[in-house]
Amino acid sequence: NVVALQYPMSTNFYYDSYPFTFNWENGQVVDNNKKNLLFIFPWFKLGGADKFNYDLLSNIDKEKYNLTIVTTEPCDYVWRQRFEKFATVFDLTSFLHRKNWPAFMHYIMKTRKIDLVFESHSYFGYYVIPWLKSYYPTVPFVDYVHAENWSWRNGEYPRDSTAIAGLLDKTYTCTKYLKSQMTEKMGRTTDNVMPVYIGVDENEFDEEKVKIEDDEDLARVYEKYKNKKIILYCCRISREKRPLLAIKILRKVCDEEKDAVMFVVGDGDKLNNMKKMAEKLELNENVVFFGSKNNVKPFYKTCNVELICSLSEGLTLTTYEAMSMKRPVVSANVGGQKELIDSSCGVIVDNVQSQKDLFIEEYSEEEIDRYAKAILKILHLKNYEQMKENCRKKILNGFTINNMIKTMTSEIDSLVENGSKVGIDCEKYRELYSQYLVLYNQLDQRN
Repeated sequence: NVVALQYPMSTNFYYDSYPFTFNWENGQVVDNNKKNLLFIFPWFKLGGADKFNYDLLSNIDKEKYNLTIVTTEPCDYVWRQRFEKFATVFDLTSFLHRKNWPAFMHYIMKTRKIDLVFESHSYFGYYVIPWLKSYYPTVPFVDYVHAENWSWRNGEYPRDSTAIAGLLDKTYTCTKYLKSQMTEKMGRTTDNVMPVYIGVDENEFDEEKVKIEDDEDLARVYEKYKNKKIILYCCRISREKRPLLAIKILRKVCDEEKDAVMFVVGDGDKLNNMKKMAEKLELNENVVFFGSKNNVKPFYKTCNVELICSLSEGLTLTTYEAMSMKRPVVSANVGGQKELIDSSCGVIVDNVQSQKDLFIEEYSEEEIDRYAKAILKILHLKNYEQMKENCRKKILNGFTINNMIKTMTSEIDSLVENGSKVGIDCEKYRELYSQYLVLYNQLDQRN
């Protein structure tokens, strides 16, 4: 009998034994004249972390390095084809039982002669690294983390990074704030944590080079709204971004500023709830929902201010982009937002809720009022044009994508050249690391 298998299978298969290796006798499958980098990512979704991954990999010297990517979470791979232009991609969820995942990772390390492993936000990746390190102790393993999340697994990926810190040659964070959180609240005692800002392409996100007509939907309605005070809410429409709070803030703003309107750019599982809230608060004439957009630059050009009211962030890509386009930002005081936003280019607002209140969707009048006052302050600012110039200047003085690429490529070059300096004797702990992988599988019973 032939039985069809339905992938992904990653959510319904559990280990019945320790991880093993394939008996693979064939030789290498890579160009011996180049060094080989392995990247472990969760997926290729639309988002700031994925944009960082793309910017980094697309700018790595392909004459010097072969790139291999392994992804570990099932999803709609919106950006997969972008990455496949310059890297070989393996999505484990679409062709393997999970019991074979560690063996396949070992196979990749062996046959592709991997010289460095770069992990970022893959849950499985953090658990397989110690086991792989026991086979390849001289290979540097590094990771990049974007934000802590206290509502899930006591800190999420920075906590995972801290757990295996002794086997990582370097951890890169997107903010100084996140580094402090790891050392002060998670017990990260090693000195191998280095902040590297994501940055933005200041040449691409330049108000002078962007046309509103670049987006047909926007161009069609802009004539109606061009004399309004436009608030941009651009993000994934999910719970941690607090879209319902954004609508309530708009209601408060509109009570004082009749010409205020919000452009909502993004999609997500809370979009319908957001639309219902807008209708409930009689804001249908003050909200325009544009859905997800690949090109968001025209929306920055039309807006007066951007709103970020999230419970959890690292340092949002939209903050970089908006400021590069000379647009002030009103942001929650979360993550490293205040490392980029100050009183010269926006307003930082203290949240009343904490990350642990993720599932609470009732918001205090105090918090709504804080955001509304901040937005109104910018909308009625006498020196608004000067604030716009300050935004752009702040980006140019240290927050460009070229700075990030220069730093990260230099780091990778150095690590590949010098090899790993940690965990050289970890082979003797392979039994423990095998148990760690079994533990991951038991923790991850997502059914």
